[in-house]
Amino acid sequence: MLRKLHRLAELAAPEWLILFQLVPVALASRVALRFTTLPRLTNFIARCAGNAQLKRLPMFHRRYDAERLYALANLAARVTFGSGLCLGRSLLLLWMLKARDQPAELLVGVNKEDDVFHAHAWIETQGRVIGDRPEMTDQFAVLLRI
Repeated sequence: MLRKLHRLAELAAPEWLILFQLVPVALASRVALRFTTLPRLTNFIARCAGNAQLKRLPMFHRRYDAERLYALANLAARVTFGSGLCLGRSLLLLWMLKARDQPAELLVGVNKEDDVFHAHAWIETQGRVIGDRPEMTDQFAVLLRI
């Protein structure tokens, strides 16, 4: 817990602003997933990110590389998603990368270990995994690529 608080204390002012903008979007995404499908939600996110006015949001996101945005999306998803953290984080990261006109895809994969199914969501851009370790994502069979 102390380590998490220390990590939050180290955020720069623009990072705090990004984080405060990501949390409501994460909450909206969580609610939207109850009423629509993941492909429809990601399509909506991509359309919004392509809008000339909305491309600027979240403010200051263009200052940071994809790895740093991953970390901020992870913090926002922890606050709002609880379980399913990887999906929330991936939706937020997809939004920010699409707003930069970067080619990004959301992938959802599953694996079975000891008769238990596990699922994971992650983002790839130009064949490169963002944030996650490729050896981690390689454990999952891709079911959905959006």
